[in-house]
Amino acid sequence: MNEAVLLNDDTIMEIEKEASANSILSKDSSQTLTEKETLPHKAVQPLANEKKNSSTLLDKEKLLEKLCPSLHNREQVRKILEKVDERFEISNGECSKLDIATLCLILKEKCTLFNKNIRNFSDFKGCICSYYGVANPSYKKNDCIAGSGTSPSRFDELYNDNGAFWNLCLRKNNQF
Repeated sequence: MNEAVLLNDDTIMEIEKEASANSILSKDSSQTLTEKETLPHKAVQPLANEKKNSSTLLDKEKLLEKLCPSLHNREQVRKILEKVDERFEISNGECSKLDIATLCLILKEKCTLFNKNIRNFSDFKGCICSYYGVANPSYKKNDCIAGSGTSPSRFDELYNDNGAFWNLCLRKNNQF
């Protein structure tokens, strides 16, 4: 309880400092009351973003714990997920929904570090999508592995076209 009070006092002091600095530096001395009222809101905004970022980090840690119950391998799984995101730009929204589902399938089928107790592909895909902060695509496992006629499946395309990346990424003792 005392920490919350101290945080609020610190916030109030920061707001007062910013308000006094803005009023001293203001070129126009006829600043209206509504302009002054908006200053505290702007000063509180970074605190809200910090809380959001810390809750996002906690959520990612919980998801990592679910994806990889082994504390020993969890850092390796985090690195794998970061490298996959860096390569395919999942969290930026650059990756198609089919590709997201296919990448989840590649991770589930080819990487031994992930939790094998998550047997359902849909549950695994949901955890991975939550980790990246993207919507869970409605594609199923068969959508990723079914090819059309003579063309290879999306699984084969993403896995084979990026063979060197997957070999480096999915090795158990790989140090990036």
